[in-house]
Amino acid sequence: ALIQKLLPLETWTTEAARRDVHLWLNIQALQHDMKLCQVRLGARPRTRDVAPDVSSILANLTGALYLEMEQTAELWQRVRGSTAVPMFGLRFDPEAAGNAPDTKPLVDAFRIGCQNLQDLWRFFLPPATLLELKRMGRQGDREFRFSRELWARVVYDFAVAFRLRPIGREHLLRALTPLYMGFVASYILSMEGADPDQVEQEIENVCMAYESEKPYLISRWRWPDRFMP
Repeated sequence: ALIQKLLPLETWTTEAARRDVHLWLNIQALQHDMKLCQVRLGARPRTRDVAPDVSSILANLTGALYLEMEQTAELWQRVRGSTAVPMFGLRFDPEAAGNAPDTKPLVDAFRIGCQNLQDLWRFFLPPATLLELKRMGRQGDREFRFSRELWARVVYDFAVAFRLRPIGREHLLRALTPLYMGFVASYILSMEGADPDQVEQEIENVCMAYESEKPYLISRWRWPDRFMP
């Protein structure tokens, strides 16, 4: 049914589909009210030794997402709450890693971003968010934390900015990278010593943070100047 819905579409060559076709397919399934499920596939094997360009990957993913948000605004603004989907496949917990990832380079990237991008961020991030980011930059390397709710609001702030274009879109998307690095560092630090069930629960908590902050997104989307000085 999904294939029959998608084949006639003329949007296969849109910028959103070119940026991340997997995300685009998922959003099309949601738009057309297809049946959804989650399948456990196990850990994804590493296929290359070269470090990925995180900034480009993040820009493509968020760019595709924000483009689709523009196209489907009337739809997602009407949705309230969430529903669990069926789960298939056996759960295979990853083997315990020898050493936890080093978070210091991630925290350092966040701090450098706070120093160099403040003048750019102030175009679209509310003053309260900028103040909180500055406070986080003064946290110690091991005590560094980026709350789920603040991260969700930042992602939503960038979505609104992408729509309004206070600066070039590619420049905007790449300005998210140090904030993403900070959130990843916080996630790693908070999950040290956690078992697989706790990790799964934390992922669910992040999802619920996006859900709980959705009224903030809708308010900013409809009245973008309300949160700015």
